[in-house]
Amino acid sequence: MIYCPRCRHGNPDGAKFCEQCGCTLQYGNLTGQYTNSSANYYGQSIQNTTHNKSKRGYGVIAAIAFVVIAVILVLSIGAPKNSHQEMKSKSESEILTETLTTISIGDLLQAYSDNEVNADNLYTGKTLKISGIVDSVSKDVFDHTYVKVITGEPYEIWGAQCYIKSSEMEDAAELKPGDTITVVGLCEGYSLNVVFKDCEIY
Repeated sequence: MIYCPRCRHGNPDGAKFCEQCGCTLQYGNLTGQYTNSSANYYGQSIQNTTHNKSKRGYGVIAAIAFVVIAVILVLSIGAPKNSHQEMKSKSESEILTETLTTISIGDLLQAYSDNEVNADNLYTGKTLKISGIVDSVSKDVFDHTYVKVITGEPYEIWGAQCYIKSSEMEDAAELKPGDTITVVGLCEGYSLNVVFKDCEIY
């Protein structure tokens, strides 16, 4: 059946003119085919255009997301360190000097003179910071270097015998009797002198 392009009347196949209005059916049919083809063409074009716009939209979103991530990374790298990071960045010596017990050489020797047992309870096994006067720089029978620190009082016999770390040997080599010195080390109790090991010179 052929439909008239003008009045949409249904005509038998092969008819050349519309039975209703007399319109030429072959021309109308061709025109209808052309119109349908054009509609299909334009419909596909619109669909393709919409698809392309969608693609461009996704591309813009991806670019914005990339820029945001990059900015966050830059800010996080350049952000100031928190207190925990600052503590980690400090050397062990700096942390040690902030947490150790400070005592004068005079008070330490007096404590051991008054009551060695009580002094051991207070100081043995602890890292102490002491200051005093260099009496001598020597080595024991095992070739271990130590600095004897005293108060500087007349007729002083005993003091703190501070065994120096190997990393401190250059500083120890420059010491002379009478120099003022500050030492940080682990107290090991009394043995003719108050003995310290692993000492650092400040």
